[in-house]
Amino acid sequence: MGRFWRYRGMSRLLPRRASLAPYTPPVTTLPIGDLPGWTQIVADDFNYNYPIGSIQSDNNGELLVGAAAYAELHDKFTFYPDGWNTTWGGKQGKDTSGNTVTLQTKYYPSKTVYFENSCCKIYQHSEDIGGFMTALGATVKPKLPGGAYKLGPYGRYQFRMRATGVSASPSYLGWVPLAIDSANWPGNGEFDWPEGDIASPVAGNYHPANPTNVTQHVNSGEDPFAWNIYTVEWIPGNLKWYCNSALRLNTSDRVPTGGLAVLFQVGSMDTQPDPAVIGTVEIDWVAIWNYTP
Repeated sequence: MGRFWRYRGMSRLLPRRASLAPYTPPVTTLPIGDLPGWTQIVADDFNYNYPIGSIQSDNNGELLVGAAAYAELHDKFTFYPDGWNTTWGGKQGKDTSGNTVTLQTKYYPSKTVYFENSCCKIYQHSEDIGGFMTALGATVKPKLPGGAYKLGPYGRYQFRMRATGVSASPSYLGWVPLAIDSANWPGNGEFDWPEGDIASPVAGNYHPANPTNVTQHVNSGEDPFAWNIYTVEWIPGNLKWYCNSALRLNTSDRVPTGGLAVLFQVGSMDTQPDPAVIGTVEIDWVAIWNYTP
């Protein structure tokens, strides 16, 4: 899900396993500092206050100089700009009655993203855009040190997130915090943890590094309206996903060996939501570490 530039590519696998300290259980507050085997490079608790309309970005995702949030946030995040289609935008899909339709779903940070109560919030809803009722969402990407676009290869990221104010179930509103190499997709794999309807029990999808784009589905089952802490630990030859303290994926199957960009994508998928349906995704904090064995 999301707007990616995807090109087929090949990835050479390194089957070597690396040693790493035991998993560190999550805490409810933003974790600060290095861990055994990991060097922290991002720690953000979203302690900002900007209403909807403050986030306006250019075609590279950089905040516009005149945007209200520019001074404080331009070196911390990029945002897919207003009007970009999601992966499903403009494609054939279904409406909630099962009729075939051309999906109207776009990223619009100026209409969806705001910061309050120490959270990054993305308000999913529909508006008339160019004469079409369009489902609106956003993509938020934390910036990495030194201008790096991708994490790794190998790294760890963790965040605390929930859905709130969702007016229907199923909502056909989606979330997918992910790690991806768009220029080498699907050859370099993809982590979609979690991914699905924001009103459905937590689930996710792992795409091993493979040009045929196979998918391994992960059913986790947690309440999406509760605060959950999601963790990805990615080392040579092994990938682990956690929800809170529960291990939900532990695989050595074609683990990606190239760097991956970490993004928070929020928007509808292959079903056009009812225009009356709304919902908000709240991200309490995010932390990212480099792999340093």
